[in-house]
Amino acid sequence: MAENAYDAVLIYGELEGALAKVRRILDQKDFRVFVSRGGTARLLRERFGIPIVEIAVTAHDILKAIHPYIQANRKIAVIGFANVISGARRIAEIMGADILYLETVNSESVPGALQAALDARVDVIVGDHHIERRASALGAHAVRIDSGREAVKNALEEAARLYSATVIERMENRRYFTIMESIEEGIIAINEAGNITVFNPGAEKIFNIPESDAIGKPVEVIIPQTFMLQVLRSGTEMVGALMDLGRTSIASSVKPIIVDGRVEGVVSTFRDITKIQQLEAKIRAEVVKKRLSAKKRFDDIVYASPKMGDVIDQARKYAEVDSTLLIFGESGTGKEVMAQALHNGSPRRDNPFVAVNCAALPDNLLESELFGYVEGSFTGARKEGKKGLFEMAHGGSIFLDEISEMALPVQARILRVIQEKEVMRLGDDKIVPVDVRILAATNKKLWHCVQSGTFRQDLFYRLNVLNLNLPPLRERMEDVPALAMLFLREFSNKYGTVAPEMTDDEKALMRRHAWPGNVRELQNVMERYVISGKLLVDNYGDPGGVEEDILEAGSLEDIEALVVKKILEQEGFNKANTAKRLGISRTTLDKKIR
Repeated sequence: MAENAYDAVLIYGELEGALAKVRRILDQKDFRVFVSRGGTARLLRERFGIPIVEIAVTAHDILKAIHPYIQANRKIAVIGFANVISGARRIAEIMGADILYLETVNSESVPGALQAALDARVDVIVGDHHIERRASALGAHAVRIDSGREAVKNALEEAARLYSATVIERMENRRYFTIMESIEEGIIAINEAGNITVFNPGAEKIFNIPESDAIGKPVEVIIPQTFMLQVLRSGTEMVGALMDLGRTSIASSVKPIIVDGRVEGVVSTFRDITKIQQLEAKIRAEVVKKRLSAKKRFDDIVYASPKMGDVIDQARKYAEVDSTLLIFGESGTGKEVMAQALHNGSPRRDNPFVAVNCAALPDNLLESELFGYVEGSFTGARKEGKKGLFEMAHGGSIFLDEISEMALPVQARILRVIQEKEVMRLGDDKIVPVDVRILAATNKKLWHCVQSGTFRQDLFYRLNVLNLNLPPLRERMEDVPALAMLFLREFSNKYGTVAPEMTDDEKALMRRHAWPGNVRELQNVMERYVISGKLLVDNYGDPGGVEEDILEAGSLEDIEALVVKKILEQEGFNKANTAKRLGISRTTLDKKIR
């Protein structure tokens, strides 16, 4: 062995004795390949399942042992396994020898074979070392079949090749198991019978099941929700299948294992997407803060009057529930600020807040903005379609300002959203579920609109589950000084000036003014005050000096028309500025002009 540089250990033993010795060394060292012969080789292979290279017994080895006895015309018995008996038969046929063949299959069959040889009164018993020893013990003449040097050399070379192959296989297995252990994804494979053959640490972690409890078991017993059996039957890959494991969401991809056109099994990867969903929610929340967010909170609302304090207290309670809410208040009382505060005080605060002025858009455009549309639904529609504001507000709140200006067909669709919690894009037949809290506002007596037929009664009741009435500024004059100071500071910072100090006359003027434009009017007055240094309220509270004209006017509609006309004239018929002065939308102004 030295001439071939084999790193080998020599163990002396045969049959059961060899098994005991091998068992002891396997507990101490890691042997990769064993070389043995005959019955001992077979026993080692059966008992341990280890790689065994068997030293061949050649016809030359058998001839060498029996040739002298053939020449002497002695009666010969050959005892051994099938390969030895086969070799002896070939020699006997060639040389015309008379040989008794006694085949053994294990150590237990040896005594019977020896007794048969003795009964036949043979001159010599030929076999391996075990046969020779036991025959000699019985007083018989025995000869051992020795393997030649060439057979031993061939066996050792084969063992070396097998050793190299096992080293490579072990390296590949180790690489495979290292990869499987390092992958966070769960990986499960099944055979064609549907039993689990692979269950990596990622799968153990995801499903909280040890590998030992999974291997060999039917996959439907271990993972009832899996699609692996479906893919095993169909042979069709499935990607992105979702499984719900209580608090955990799992995404799986399932692929068939196809060999020679036949499905031999299935492998599936599993990924815990709960963290991904949480990360998406975090990113979505950041986007929401920048684009579809409510900025104002209850603490941002400045007030000193008990009446406004009562409204805030009530609003804080309403923020905690999910019911639809209707905000009543004159133009400029801060209905959107209140809606933002309601959203930010609710459990929906981390989700979108979408505000839409129902009077600012034509009816058809308002419908497409609220509900979205699909490609080709109308002329000018985007090729890729568009998501509606209700879908954008999913999980959060939508604020419908000036809802009294909404057309009846759109009102019907809003009613369906409230009742069914679903929307359908224009031009589509697919239903999209939405989870949205609806906050609506109006500066009109909405019940009068119901009675006049311009507002649906069923929608009114759906919206008016909860309601808040924002008092006009003239009913909470205690709030004027605090609000005025707030706006002075804001506009002074905006324009880089020092906030002017009000004279006693200016303060008295503010106390006398009725503030028909409410907080928005006060804000505009303070902005002009910072820019011009003069407190000018006549142009708002008493537009254009029309006291006498108003007193001479007839109905309330005549008075309104007179005011709108005077402000239009003052603003050079600029509708945007006029609408801002009056605290109404462009659409509402157009309606009043008509």
